[in-house]
Amino acid sequence: PLPEPPLPATDTIIPITSQSELIEEGQEMHHCIASHLKSVVDGKFAVYRMMAPERLTIEVLVMGGGQLVLREVRGKYNRLPSDASNAIIEAWFSEGSLKFETRTQRQ
Repeated sequence: PLPEPPLPATDTIIPITSQSELIEEGQEMHHCIASHLKSVVDGKFAVYRMMAPERLTIEVLVMGGGQLVLREVRGKYNRLPSDASNAIIEAWFSEGSLKFETRTQRQ
């Protein structure tokens, strides 16, 4: 298993929670996300798959002090996401990262 993902899942954005899922994601999407396996295992990155409105891979950088950075979003063959998908991802990320930062500050 991989470290617990920092942001919650939604109906369409699902965390990748195992090494085999990460490798399968790279194979299915025909991009290099699996090359980040060590960084994901080390907790430096978290990876999510978006199922709708289009199929995408989302990479989140986990920094010290409870800060998250939306690092990269790519579709199959590294295609860029649509504006509609970007809006959904940005709303999900903003809401989730605020909760994550608040949670880590309490610890």
